[in-house]
Amino acid sequence: MTTTTPTSYQIGTCTTCRCTDLSSSHDGLSPHTKATEPDSDGVWWLWPHHDWCPTWTGEQPEVACPQCGAPVLAYDFSPGVVLTVPQAVVLPGGHVTDGHLLGSMDEVFDHPGAASYSKREAAPDFDKVMVSPCGHQLQGGEGRAVLTAVGKVAAAQAEAEADVEIARHAGLLTAVEAAGHGRLADAYRAAVRRRPGEVSGLLAAMKALVP
Repeated sequence: MTTTTPTSYQIGTCTTCRCTDLSSSHDGLSPHTKATEPDSDGVWWLWPHHDWCPTWTGEQPEVACPQCGAPVLAYDFSPGVVLTVPQAVVLPGGHVTDGHLLGSMDEVFDHPGAASYSKREAAPDFDKVMVSPCGHQLQGGEGRAVLTAVGKVAAAQAEAEADVEIARHAGLLTAVEAAGHGRLADAYRAAVRRRPGEVSGLLAAMKALVP
């Protein structure tokens, strides 16, 4: 079996997380991906990654950025708006508006003409979602799709946590129902899922009925 001794290394850029910095650690270069074969010039390529990069972790994100595939761990949302402003508003450079300012809310209200608006309407096509940690800016339907996916993941997680909490008191719930207080048990289950402020009171009431 023939082995090839690397003659040199060249640092590339990950197309997912766009990391260009290769850091050192106790076990070498981390995190990075090394080419399995050198190129025609005998150069072995290394691609550095951020530690959240799915190219490095090999894990598929629950919600991924549609532009690069990076996980969406946080986001900033600015709804799209259209402002009706006086036709005569003169902007820097001598430009006159056409009577409307259109864009995401943070962009529009930074505009010099926004102070004189008389009407504001939603403009969903100009919704803006900035996702982290990759930093891509998503607009309109693309951004709303990510928000919907984030909401579904959050709802599923909350439901799973509620299942665990209800299961933790399964014995008490069974005893309460056996004692003829099924409505109280059902109210507790509903509170765990939808009305967390009522959970402690209902739990105390059940424990008082069935010590």
